[in-house]
Amino acid sequence: MFDETVLEARARAVMPVESAHDWWHVRRVWRLAQRIARTEPSADRRVLQIAVFFHDVMPKRAEGGHALVSAAWLADLLTPLDVAADVLERAADAINTHSFSRGLPPTSLEGAILQDADRLDAMGAIGIARCFAYGGAHGRPLYDPDDPTNSVQHFYDKLLRLRDGMHTAEGRRLAEERHAFMEQFLQQFWREWGQEQKEKKT
Repeated sequence: MFDETVLEARARAVMPVESAHDWWHVRRVWRLAQRIARTEPSADRRVLQIAVFFHDVMPKRAEGGHALVSAAWLADLLTPLDVAADVLERAADAINTHSFSRGLPPTSLEGAILQDADRLDAMGAIGIARCFAYGGAHGRPLYDPDDPTNSVQHFYDKLLRLRDGMHTAEGRRLAEERHAFMEQFLQQFWREWGQEQKEKKT
């Protein structure tokens, strides 16, 4: 394994300052990725660790999404660790296919694990908290039927769709509980709002 102190220092130096995508998000994704990897013994932990630690960095905010990185950029950043070129290439590939908004399927097991772990952190209680934290930071209303950018609509546009896109058996298993919790939250939300669930666009 790599020196996590060095990896953390390098990753934190290039991460955005945003509560929904902060260092604690990376740590949670890494914990989930390790849990999934224990059920996928052929996964390369070196590739996975680099991919997870740098999946939400912003070397240059490219059009079409965040966290588009190159192996060369990773190599420069991780010079003290002298990481093999093929490891960097595979880590970059995993990073560049993980984003939900880009809609790209993972091309490796490590990419599949990263994608599953990252999406699991967008689900459940933490996913709910992140959704509203992100919405508040970007001026989105909690809920407004006339504003499709509202935070509750994000559940229907993305969060409730994540469970069915999991790639690994462990990812699918972990997603079930988190998905159910989000459904329970929404049921309670609509009861308190005074609107029946069936009236909401899905």
